[in-house]
Amino acid sequence: MIKFNQATKYFKEKCILDHVNLTLPETGLVIIQGKSGCGKSTLLNMVAGIEPLDSGSIETRGSCAYLLSTYDFIEELTVLENIILKPSKYCRKKVLRLVKYLGIESLLYRKVSQCSDGQRQRIAVARALAFQQPILLCDEPSEFLDKENRQLVIDLLIAYAQAHLVIIVSHDLDIIGLSNATLYTLENGQLILIHKQNNQPLVKKQKTLAINCQWVLNKVMMKSRLLMVFLITFILITFFSLFCFYQYYLENPTTFNALITDTVYYSKDSERTSFTLAREQFVPEFHSITFQEQLIRIKPLPYDGMRDDQLILVNQNCNEYGFKENDVLQLNYQIRNQDYYLEYPIDAVIVEDDLVGCYVYYNLAKVVTDLDSIMDINYMGESESHYYSMMCKKGLKNYQAKLDYSKIEHQYEIGKLNDVTVFQPLFSQRYAFDQNAMVYRFVFWVTIGLMFGFVLYVIVHLLVKQYHSLLKTISILVVYNASLNNIKKSYMLNHGINIFLVMLITILCITLSTVMINVHLNQTLSLIDMLISLAILVAYLFSTITCIYPLNKEKISSIIKG
Repeated sequence: MIKFNQATKYFKEKCILDHVNLTLPETGLVIIQGKSGCGKSTLLNMVAGIEPLDSGSIETRGSCAYLLSTYDFIEELTVLENIILKPSKYCRKKVLRLVKYLGIESLLYRKVSQCSDGQRQRIAVARALAFQQPILLCDEPSEFLDKENRQLVIDLLIAYAQAHLVIIVSHDLDIIGLSNATLYTLENGQLILIHKQNNQPLVKKQKTLAINCQWVLNKVMMKSRLLMVFLITFILITFFSLFCFYQYYLENPTTFNALITDTVYYSKDSERTSFTLAREQFVPEFHSITFQEQLIRIKPLPYDGMRDDQLILVNQNCNEYGFKENDVLQLNYQIRNQDYYLEYPIDAVIVEDDLVGCYVYYNLAKVVTDLDSIMDINYMGESESHYYSMMCKKGLKNYQAKLDYSKIEHQYEIGKLNDVTVFQPLFSQRYAFDQNAMVYRFVFWVTIGLMFGFVLYVIVHLLVKQYHSLLKTISILVVYNASLNNIKKSYMLNHGINIFLVMLITILCITLSTVMINVHLNQTLSLIDMLISLAILVAYLFSTITCIYPLNKEKISSIIKG
């Protein structure tokens, strides 16, 4: 039974109901006709309780099922799941005769999106009838049906009205012309009785079906849950992988595979220069090497990090000269235009991947000791047992010093101003690398920005799509008399699982990325990376809460209206 008590409703200054007082019976078929736009669908929304009145009230005895004119379905469910909205064998058996009568039994395991308009309308009729609610509201139930199927639906509604109250809003003349129905016209805010149905015996009602909101929401959100977990996992793994790539390839390496990475050599071309570096050392100057009576224009470089038993080291690029272990090299130098040399064997061939040239290193401490032991009375004018030390006192012009790479370019400029020749074997190579890295870094961050923006767009798009799908699902559940509060609780329970999975995957990705960075790059995860991961989680959690709790019946009514 439905009772209107001074029911009044205006929609955009248009009167839909004007202080209507009316009582509809507990059973029977009621048809409401009227001009397009007069408010027939709004009337059904008010009876269903999803649109408020401006004044007065509408009392209903029993719950309602609503056959919407838009035939809204939950796209994530099959036809059968959309009809019963509850996974049980009892429900399937109960609707089997109904769907067979409507000729849609072959569609039960398809998605609704794969069905035609006429098929969708029959599916909607089956769903409305399957729940056996005391009141059935129908908005244009035969709009897309052919003559044969229209008659099937009309016969079903007439039969259903024997034990229930069926209210139909329609323009279909076949429905309006039914003799065994009560006909009203909605005009100027009043329901005008045109024809009254004769009294009919009551038929025993069947048991109503209950909607399993938890199951429906779980089915609807399963796909979006997997997509969100995949996308968040993808963005985290991609971000940290690119972070590793950036650190390994585009940042200036802190160490190079070379013995003289941070060693600078320089010659003071003028005795009056004041150019000095901290912890500088005097070093002897060898102008060439003789190997197997062949003069090679390579300047050996001092290295003070050798073991005491090592004298000469050469890198792999010296293979072009045929240098091997235990070969003897002559290190050539001059004293007052007189040529001298020191002979030492090669102790090892080392690999220096970052150096492209041929480099020979000698043991600085050993060479200094040998030079100090030279005694040459003819050229020194007196016996001198510490020749090298004496030459240092007289202004030896060759030096070496340890210097950080970032300061080398500045020392090159200062050296030019002070007649000092500064030399660092790796500098030009590292400088070119740094210039290229600047371009790579720019391209890298642009790519990161574009990729992050694209993934963010996809995530937002999925969230919006999920939001609209969720609102549509909730609206359908509410139309079929599900409690909005229970739906919200079920939603939060389902979304709690989403949040847990997202957090678990995120923590796993962060942990794996941290281990990878620590092991391969010897670096720790930065605070920024942690904040980005946390921001993703917070945004996801915020979206889950804000999209459901503001929902009310007014919002549901606007969704149903489309």
